[in-house]
Amino acid sequence: MTFGVWGIPEGPYLVISVLGPSNPRDLVGQVGEGFGDPWNVLVTGNPYNLRWIPFVRGGVSGIDQRSRYIETLADIERTSLDYYATIRSLYRQRRAALIRHEKEQNLPPPSSFARNGSSSAPVAATNPASWAALVAEPPNVSEVSR
Repeated sequence: MTFGVWGIPEGPYLVISVLGPSNPRDLVGQVGEGFGDPWNVLVTGNPYNLRWIPFVRGGVSGIDQRSRYIETLADIERTSLDYYATIRSLYRQRRAALIRHEKEQNLPPPSSFARNGSSSAPVAATNPASWAALVAEPPNVSEVSR
């Protein structure tokens, strides 16, 4: 994100195994984040020398992210004429919106929100009117025990 705000061009579109769509600018940023992540520094330093943990953590993160969007990706693949071009376009549009600091309403919803009538989602995630009930003051304990 910082490289994009600084005006560094994104370069060609890449699809990285397990991690998904990217570009050279974001790939360099992810590598930099890996070196700056305190957890990675902790587990790779002496006396631990567990250099494989950051790679496993990155792989598991990529698999987790893909599992969150597998249904959406299947819908895109089923309905698009050119799946690759559609994914590339969606990726570039989302990254451009994030770099421009556009409001959340213009971006796809976070993965914690339910998809089209999923019964496993909490009501507050699907109904903004119920958000106020979550932050309301809890009932008095003595009133509840009566």
